[in-house]
Amino acid sequence: MTPLRVEQALNAAGLSGYAKNIASGSLQTVRPNGLYHVDSSLVSGTPDKSNGMLLANFLNDKWGSQVYWMWGGATYEQRLQDGNWQPWVKLLKTGQQSTLADYGITDGASKTDLQKAINDLVAGAPGALNTLQELAAALGNDANYAASITKQLSNKADKATTLAGYGIADGATVTQVNAAAPAGMVAYFAMKDAPAGWLIADGRTVARKDYPALFAAIGGLYGNGDGSTTFGLPNLCGEFIRGWDNGRGVDTGRAIGSSQISTQLLVDNDGLQTVGAIDWSSNNLSALGYEPAQANAANLHFINSTTISNPADSSFIRSIRPRNIALLACIKY
Repeated sequence: MTPLRVEQALNAAGLSGYAKNIASGSLQTVRPNGLYHVDSSLVSGTPDKSNGMLLANFLNDKWGSQVYWMWGGATYEQRLQDGNWQPWVKLLKTGQQSTLADYGITDGASKTDLQKAINDLVAGAPGALNTLQELAAALGNDANYAASITKQLSNKADKATTLAGYGIADGATVTQVNAAAPAGMVAYFAMKDAPAGWLIADGRTVARKDYPALFAAIGGLYGNGDGSTTFGLPNLCGEFIRGWDNGRGVDTGRAIGSSQISTQLLVDNDGLQTVGAIDWSSNNLSALGYEPAQANAANLHFINSTTISNPADSSFIRSIRPRNIALLACIKY
């Protein structure tokens, strides 16, 4: 080939003389093969807003490729496949790459990003995760992190399930807390609703499965319910509480949980000029409209009785009621 023919071949490929300049339109255009200058401020479709050189290499109007060298140093390739332009792909620089940017990756988290995210997570963790914070401190920039971790962990308590297992001596256990207010305990509250952990002692039946500790404590003492799935609560509404005699002999014959009618006050009944508290056991005087009771007028027992001077029109029977304040009786479950 003569020198003239070589020059003609280079000219035909657009590789001789000065490169043509692209200053309008889009780079996604099939153009004659060759090398071009690109003004990115005037041309659309560049991979980045930076001037550069474009090498076009097309087989026909449907297949080909072009390479774009940015003046900033990055290199991109774009292909035309069956008439469809593919996205620009950043080509690797020569030599070993060390950053995401070198590979053209823009949506990846860098080492700095990851470290910041971990630091923020650890710093914002609640108290239960303090071990992570201390572990992170042990790992920070420490080439001998295994030894550092071992040293840090040596100061930690072994895993346990009890306060004693962690060496805690001033905390209350579940058993101790329950013992402070055991199931079956009765208390009075100056409010209309039972607090958490308590039921109003109103005599209703409740499910045994819902209150197993209370059922274990009182069983069917205040009612067996349906005999298998429910049981009764004591009914303390409107009642005064009296200590169980338990064999002392002051209130004989009483069973735990039993009820007792009120003491009656007699004034001049059947012509007796006496007033005082009475106890009866036989004749029926319930027609008077008070607690059903039996009495024998001939065997009335007066306590601290006294004689009244004018018993006329004074015959009546009354219950004795002390001053009182109504509170809500509840039972612990």
